[in-house]
Amino acid sequence: FSEASKFADVWVAPRPGSDAALALAMGHVIFKEFHIDNSYEYFNNYVKQYSDMPHLVILRNKGDYFVSDRFLRTSDIIDDSLEQDDWKTVVFDNKTNQTAIINGSIGFRYENNGKWNLHLKDSLANKDIDPKLSLIDIASDIVEVGFADFTSNSIIKRKVPALKINKKGNQYIVASVFDLLAAHYGIDRNLNDLNTAKTYDDDCAYTPAWQEKFTGVKKEIVIKIAREF
Repeated sequence: FSEASKFADVWVAPRPGSDAALALAMGHVIFKEFHIDNSYEYFNNYVKQYSDMPHLVILRNKGDYFVSDRFLRTSDIIDDSLEQDDWKTVVFDNKTNQTAIINGSIGFRYENNGKWNLHLKDSLANKDIDPKLSLIDIASDIVEVGFADFTSNSIIKRKVPALKINKKGNQYIVASVFDLLAAHYGIDRNLNDLNTAKTYDDDCAYTPAWQEKFTGVKKEIVIKIAREF
């Protein structure tokens, strides 16, 4: 009990050590309702500019599923060697329908001229870009990606839209952080994925119903607080 709780409209008392489950379930609701089911310009613009959600991640084959490996880098797609190109990440640009090297990754901080900013521009062409959050409408493949479930010491396989990129004699299968996050939360995206949740009542990691057995907090309270948050 905290004395500060007397000022709160709702007091939530998860079991000690279970706050991660509570937070994951809140994230499930927020991501589903404010990023997947509905598109809000403010939220879209924010995550494009200030987060890594549109950045592309290489998927590595583990046999019958894939795992997230590392960010796709400038050095993976550009023939000419650029300064700090192992530290500059890549997005897919809606305007050109091509990959773009976006400002703001750590490589721009440590190159000689120190151009570290968060302007949405292609650093090579110096043109405005519109980073694509999800590859779901241009995906070349729908692949199963494995995510660790620490509650059961197992791997959950969930479907993720992916894109094949052929550069410098190599083929990369990539997904956006946005799509990987949606899959990790277990949000259904009509990909015929049996391991995702159709409703908040499904006992599927990481839904409000799922967290209840760990936290003791009713799912209705989690949904309410997540929406208000």
